[in-house]
Amino acid sequence: MTINTGVGGALRTGYRYAIREDYEYVIQVDGDGQHDPSYIPDLLDAATEHDMVIGSRYLNESYERYPWIRRLGIRFFTSLINRLGGIEITDVTSGYRVYRGAVLEQIIHRTDTHWAIEQTLDAAKQNLRIKEVSVEMPVRETGQSHLTPDLLFVYPLRMADTILRVMVFR
Repeated sequence: MTINTGVGGALRTGYRYAIREDYEYVIQVDGDGQHDPSYIPDLLDAATEHDMVIGSRYLNESYERYPWIRRLGIRFFTSLINRLGGIEITDVTSGYRVYRGAVLEQIIHRTDTHWAIEQTLDAAKQNLRIKEVSVEMPVRETGQSHLTPDLLFVYPLRMADTILRVMVFR
C-alpha cells in the first residue's frame, strides 16, 4: 500500500537513497519551477566549504514580491531559529538547498512538515557549517501553495511543535 506523506516524506526518501548510494552532494529544488537551476553551480561552490547551503531570496530583492503575510512568517521563524540555533541566516524556509552527503544522515528530518526548520535548527545545534547564497526566487505562477487561509492558524502551532521536538529530543 502506498501512503502519500507529502513533500517531507518524498525528501526523506530521496535523502535515504543519496545516503545509501554515498552521494557527495545532494541538491534540492522545488518542483514548481520557483528555483532557477542556473544557481546550482553557486550553491555547489559554497558547499565545498559548508555542510548545508541555503538559497536565500532575502539576500536580494526577490522576496519583496511575496505577500506581506508570507514575508512576515518567514522573517519571524528565521529570527526564532537564529536565536535558538545561534546562527545568522535570512531564509530558513527556503527549499533550495545543497547538503554535503557526509552530514545528511545527521540531520535527516523526522517529521513530514516543516522539514526545513527542523533540519536547519538540528544542523545549527550540531555546529554544522551553514551558508546562504543569494538566489532570485520568483513568486509561484502555477500550482497551489500548501499555505491556505485555514492553515494560517494551524501552521504556527505545527512549527512550534517541530521546534520543540528538535530542542528537547535532539
